[in-house]
Amino acid sequence: MINKIKIFALALTSLLLASCTKMDDSGDFGGYWQMLTMERLADGAIVLTKADGVFYGVHGNTMKLTRPDVPIFLATYELSGDSLRLTTIYKRPYDEVVPPTELAPVGVDATGSFLVEHISSDRMVLKNTLYRLTFRKY
Repeated sequence: MINKIKIFALALTSLLLASCTKMDDSGDFGGYWQMLTMERLADGAIVLTKADGVFYGVHGNTMKLTRPDVPIFLATYELSGDSLRLTTIYKRPYDEVVPPTELAPVGVDATGSFLVEHISSDRMVLKNTLYRLTFRKY
């Protein structure tokens, strides 16, 4: 009987803690995105594919941009309509503030801005001055 009470108390505590966590208000943009292709606009060449391991993780107003062979970047962003702009970019591990040009290996151009061509709960297409990036929700 005591074991059942302990299990019930543990389950109730877990449920209460889970209900108190802040919800992510990023809508369809929130989540973990795997880059499927990075297409160069100038000639249509596919520069990166999913084999290159580029991911954009979005939670709240923060993005994590990763690729196995480059440093990890964290950025704040503004998403308004079909416009996405990285505002402050930090390079790990020392959290130094860097310009958007540092993010070229993960598909970001010198402006740090994108046109959101498409976004849904499972697919996203971003475009900047150099590339069209296609993602799937991972």
